[in-house]
Amino acid sequence: MIGDIIEEVTASDDTQELTASEEVYLDFRRRIEPGLFDAGYDLLPAKSRTHTSRITNEPFTDQSLRQHLLTGPAFAARVNAALRQLDPDNALSDGELFNAMCLAAVHDVHKDRPGQQRRREQPRGVESEDKDVTEAEIKRVVETLDLPVGSDHPDIEDYHASALAAETQSGRHRSATSRMFFGKMRHWVRLMDAAAGLDSPTSHGRIEGKIAKISEAVAFRYHELGDTKGIATNLLNRYIADQIESDETVLLAFFTEGALYLADTDSETGIETVYAVPDDAAIDTELEQLAPDFTDAIVNSNPALASEQSLRSSLDDGQWARGYLSVPPLLYLFADIEHIFAAVKADVKDRVTRGSGEVDQYSIYERAVKFSVASGLIDAPPKNHVKAQTLGIFLGTVYRELLYDKRTGLTPEDTRAARRDIATAMNVPEAGELLLQELDDAVITEESLSGAAVEALAEYFETDTESIRDDLLSGVLSKQLRVETVVISLCYLDHEDRMEQPLGTILDTAYDDVFNYYHEWQSHWDDARGDLWDDEWPPERKHEQFQTELLGNLPAALSYYVRRYLTVDGEQYPHPAFGEKYDEYTRGSQPRVCLLCNDQLVGERKALSQFKTKEGQIGRSLTFTHQKPVSPEHDSPNSVVCEMCNLELTLRNATHSPDTDQDELYVFTAPDYFHIPADVAIAERLHSHLTTNSGAIAQQAAALVTGQPEHRSDARKIVLEVLDNDIEDFQQDILNYDSGYTGGNAVGVFRLDTPVRPNSSNELTRVPRWIVAIYTSVLFAWLTGSRILLTDSPFPTTDFDEFNGTVHCEGVPGPVDRHLETDLTIASLRDLKGPDEHTLQRHFAPYETGAQDVLYQQSEVDDAESPPVDTPQTLTITTQLGAALYRQSALLYLTNRRYDYDLQRLKTLVERLPQPFPGAQTTLTGRTADQLTDLPGQFGARVLDTLTHPHMRNTFIDLADDGFEIVSPGKGASNYEYGRLFRTACESLSDSLTRNTTRDELVEIVAGKVMADGRRARQNHGNPEYADEKYIREPARSFARTFVDDVFYGICDSDFYELRRQENSLAAGYNAAMREREQEFFDNLDDSNDDEITTEAN
Repeated sequence: MIGDIIEEVTASDDTQELTASEEVYLDFRRRIEPGLFDAGYDLLPAKSRTHTSRITNEPFTDQSLRQHLLTGPAFAARVNAALRQLDPDNALSDGELFNAMCLAAVHDVHKDRPGQQRRREQPRGVESEDKDVTEAEIKRVVETLDLPVGSDHPDIEDYHASALAAETQSGRHRSATSRMFFGKMRHWVRLMDAAAGLDSPTSHGRIEGKIAKISEAVAFRYHELGDTKGIATNLLNRYIADQIESDETVLLAFFTEGALYLADTDSETGIETVYAVPDDAAIDTELEQLAPDFTDAIVNSNPALASEQSLRSSLDDGQWARGYLSVPPLLYLFADIEHIFAAVKADVKDRVTRGSGEVDQYSIYERAVKFSVASGLIDAPPKNHVKAQTLGIFLGTVYRELLYDKRTGLTPEDTRAARRDIATAMNVPEAGELLLQELDDAVITEESLSGAAVEALAEYFETDTESIRDDLLSGVLSKQLRVETVVISLCYLDHEDRMEQPLGTILDTAYDDVFNYYHEWQSHWDDARGDLWDDEWPPERKHEQFQTELLGNLPAALSYYVRRYLTVDGEQYPHPAFGEKYDEYTRGSQPRVCLLCNDQLVGERKALSQFKTKEGQIGRSLTFTHQKPVSPEHDSPNSVVCEMCNLELTLRNATHSPDTDQDELYVFTAPDYFHIPADVAIAERLHSHLTTNSGAIAQQAAALVTGQPEHRSDARKIVLEVLDNDIEDFQQDILNYDSGYTGGNAVGVFRLDTPVRPNSSNELTRVPRWIVAIYTSVLFAWLTGSRILLTDSPFPTTDFDEFNGTVHCEGVPGPVDRHLETDLTIASLRDLKGPDEHTLQRHFAPYETGAQDVLYQQSEVDDAESPPVDTPQTLTITTQLGAALYRQSALLYLTNRRYDYDLQRLKTLVERLPQPFPGAQTTLTGRTADQLTDLPGQFGARVLDTLTHPHMRNTFIDLADDGFEIVSPGKGASNYEYGRLFRTACESLSDSLTRNTTRDELVEIVAGKVMADGRRARQNHGNPEYADEKYIREPARSFARTFVDDVFYGICDSDFYELRRQENSLAAGYNAAMREREQEFFDNLDDSNDDEITTEAN
C-alpha cells in the first residue's frame, strides 16, 4: 500500500518537483518498507525515552527502528541534492547514493530482537559498544529487507563492515574502511545515523562535524518557530522556508517547529531575507508585506478555499433575520472582495428557494415598507415581499461589511456616509435624501402623513389604521442599521419595473451596480483611512490596501507573532516582551489574553468585540472551559481568541465545519523528527487514507489480531485497504484537516467525532468513546510512524517538545485512564521493569469463517501469499507500544465478536479487565457449540488476557499442562469437562479449612481430591488401565502446588470468599488454557505422524 502512495506522490502534479536524489530515496523506501515491517522494526525502538543521550544528558525522544532507517536516508537524499547545487564535486551519483542508503539500513542490526537476545546472553550484555554481529545475522537482515548484493552493489562483507563500524574496542571496526563500498561511504552512513536522531532544527550541531568530512564548502542554517498550532504554523513554516531558500541556501528538512537548511559558507548568513535588516523602520516595512504574501501562500496551499462553496460555508447567518450576513474577516485571506460578495449573492438567493420556498416577512421589512409608503418613496406596498426583503439583505451585507465603518462618519457612530454610498450606488437619490437626515429628525409628521397611505398599509398588513398611524408617527427607522437597505431595495425595485424580473436577475444587476461604484473609488473614502494610506495611489492599489484592512487585526497580529516566535540562526526580530504595548488590546495596565493559547490580543482596533468568537467557530468542545465572559461589563463577548488561533480555526473549518451539537476529540500527529518535502507529500496522502469511521477501526483490530502476526507488512496493507473501504455499521467520522493543504505539513490534525450506536441516533457514552479514540491514536502511531497527541481540546495544552513518548493523551476520564495506557512509549518492556517479552502461539485449523472475521482469505492478498491455515504462528511482543497495539486490538475484536458492532459494550469489557481472564470469559460464555472451532476468538482472548494479566496467564498454562496430563476431555466434551479439575480444586477448600491448615496440608487436600476426580474421569472415558494412582500422583501434586501457591495465595490473597467470587472467571481462564493445551497436543501428534510417514517413505 505504501508503494501505491509513493506512486501517487511521484505522479501528482501538485507535488513539488522531486530531485534526482529524492527519486533515489523513494526507490529505496519502496524496496525496503515491507521488510521493515516483517522484521518487526515498526515496533522495535531505535531510541526510547527510557535512555538518555550521552551528549545532552537528556532522555531520547521515542523512535522506532523502522523510522530511524528511513529518516537517515531521507536526510542524506536532501543533503546530496543540496551538494549538487552548492558543491557538486562532493556529491554522490545516484548509484552511489543508493548504495550508501543500503549500507545504512544494516548499521543498527544489533538492535533487532535476535541481536538483543544474543547480546543479553553474553557477559558484557547489551550496553557493550562491541556489537559482535555475525555475517549470518547480516545475511538474515539483508534478505528480509530485500537489499541488493554484489555486482554494482555492496557485498555481504560490506554490509558486515557497516554493522561493525560503530565498535570501539574489538578492533574489528578498523578493518571496515578496507571494504570497497563501505570505505567510500562510511562518512555518509555516519551522517545518516546521526541525522536520523535530530529532534529539532536547533540540534544540528551534533552533525556539523560529519557534514564537514563530506564537504567543507557548506554549513547548516535553521529557522525555528517557537509555537505549534497545526495548519497555520505548517503553512507559516512553509512560507518562511520559501523566503529563506535561495541559490545559496537549500531547504533540507521540516520539523514540527521549523526547518533546516544547507548553505554556502561564503554567504554572509545565507538567510538575509528574513532578519538582516538595518533598522526598525525597515523591519516594519518588511513585515507589512508579510500578511498579503502569506495570504497568497495560504490560498496556493488549498485553492478550494476560494471556491464559492467554501466561502458560503464560512458565512455567518446569525443576523439573517436582522437584515444581513456576517463575513468573517479572514475570508478576505482566501478570495478578493468581488468573489466573496458573489458568494454572498448566491447564498441569499439559495436561502429563499430552500425547503418549501415560503419566506416569512421580517420586522425590518415591515418597518421599511411602512416608512417607504408613508414618506412617498413608493406608491403602494409591493405584491411580493420576497424580492425586496432578499435584495435588502444582500445590500445590508454590502452596507455593513464594505461601506459602514465607525471611522467613515463625522462622529464614530455617524452612518450618513455609508447611507449616501449605498443610495448613490443603487441610483435612488430620492431615498438617499431622506436617509441622509439625522436619525432623530422627524421624517414623517402628522401633517405629511396621508390617510390613503395609512389605509393602504393597514390593508396590506391586515391591522387597524390606528396601529399603523402610531407606528409611523413614533418613528420606524432603526438606529441599529437594519432598515435603510430594505428601504433602498424597495425604491430600487420600484424603478424600471424591476419587481417583474426574476430574483436572480435582480441580484445580478444590483451586484454589478454596487461594484461599478466600488471600482471607481470615491474620494471621500480616502479621508477615513489610516496613516499608511496615500491619497495619490491609483484605484487598484487602494483596492488592494483596503482588502488588507478588511483582514482586521491579522496583519498586526502576524507581525507580532513573527517577532515573538521566529528565530533564524539564533537571531530574532526586535520584539516586545509579553504585556508591553504593541498595538495590543489592553484595559488599563492588564493585557487581554487569548482564551485558547494565553497569548495577548494584538491589533490596531482597541475593542474587545474585534476578538470575539462564537460556538459555531470553535465547536462545542470549548463550551465549558472557554465560553465564558472575560469581564463583568455589559455585552462582553462570550469568548475571545487571538488572530493566529482564529486563523487556525478558520483553516480547519474551511475543510470541515465545526460540530456544535457534540463534544469532539482531536488527534495531532508529528512525524518522526522531520520530513523531507517528498515525505511531507507522502504524509499528506497517507493522512487522506486515515479519514474513516469506527467500523473500519474495528475491522483493523480484527486484521491485526487474526492476521499472520509475523508479517505485519501484509497486516498493514489490509488495514490501509480497510481505511479505503469504510463500512456503515456505526458512524464515527475521523475527519482530516491537514491533507487538504499542500506544503510543509509537519503536523497532522484530525478530529474524532462521537460515534453513535448501531441502528440508533444515541451517541456512545464517554468511556467507550475514549477507548475507541485511544485505540485510533495507537493505530495511527503504528501506521504513520508519527508521535501522537490525543486531546479533548482543539488546541492541546501539551506541545510535542514537552513529551518524548510515542502517544500522549490529555483529558482522559478516570475509568479509561485506569485500564488503558494513555502515555505510551516504544521502549522495551524490560526497560520498563516488566517482562522481557510476551510470546503467544496461534494455532490455525480449517473452519467456516464468520462474516465478522477479517482474515487473509478475505483480503486482496494473492492466494500464493496467504499463510496456510493449519500452520502454527508465533506472536512475540517486546515493547510497550506493541503490547498496547495488540491488547487494544484484541479488546475491540472481542467486543466485535461478542456484541457485533455495539461499541457501547466496550465499557462492559473494560470493567472486567481487573478480573482474571476477562477476554476468555466474555468470548466463550454461551458459545459451547463452537468453542473448538472458534480459534480466532480464543486467540484474541489469549492476547488480551496475556497482555493484561501476564502472571495469571503463566499460572493457568502451568495448571493446564498438569491438568491435561491427568485427564484430557473427550470428543464433544462440555465446558464442565474442560474445567472440572479446577472446579474440584475450588470445592475441596472451605473457609474453616483454609484458616486452620498449613500450606502443605492444603496442597495434600487439593492433590487428593484432584487424583480422585482424575481416576473417575479416566474410568468413565474407557481408560481403566491408566486410572491407577501411580499415573496421576505427580501431575496432581504439581497441579495442587500451583493452585494453592499461585491461585489461592497469589490471586485470591488466601481469602476463601475471594476465591468463591472469582471462581467463574478463573475457571474460564483455565478452560481456555486447557483448550490451548489440547490443540498443542494434536499439533504435535500430527507433526510426529508426518515424521513417521517421511521416514517410512525414505
